[in-house]
Amino acid sequence: MSAAIGRAASLLLGTAAGDGLKAAVFDATQGKLVIGDMGRGYVVAIADPGANLGLLRLEVETAAEELRASLARARIEPLESAAGPAGSPA
Repeated sequence: MSAAIGRAASLLLGTAAGDGLKAAVFDATQGKLVIGDMGRGYVVAIADPGANLGLLRLEVETAAEELRASLARARIEPLESAAGPAGSPA
């Protein structure tokens, strides 16, 4: 489900901003959800309602960047997203 949400958010935001998804943030009374794009998938964090949303987003973006770098070092190519090939506009 998070992959579908991530792809939809990436497609919508990529079209509007000319760039791909960095993070999608959902803040509800029951909790918080942050989805970060790592190129070959998504980093998903779910937290309690009282969690610091800014810090949570920063941690997800950092984790996604570290995973992207690890994939690059391992020479694993990112999957193509719904918005088009990684690193190129739709």
